Amino acid sequence: MMHGFGWGGMWFGPVIGLLILGLILWLVISLLKNSRRQNQNNRISSDISLLDILKKRYARGKITKDEFEWMKRELM
Repeated sequence: MMHGFGWGGMWFGPVIGLLILGLILWLVISLLKNSRRQNQNNRISSDISLLDILKKRYARGKITKDEFEWMKRELM
């Protein structure tokens, strides 16, 4: 008679609990690392894109050379 201790006895429950806890911790840490990495990438790409937009505006003649130089200094 097994009395409800199937699949290996009483040790199986705590082991599964620890595995689930470890999985949750791993998931939270992974999400935090990924979030930081995306924030850094967004910051870098937005700086590049702002300078690209400024260059395009200058190339189209929408701003003067003085305005371009001033805005470029402000971005850097």
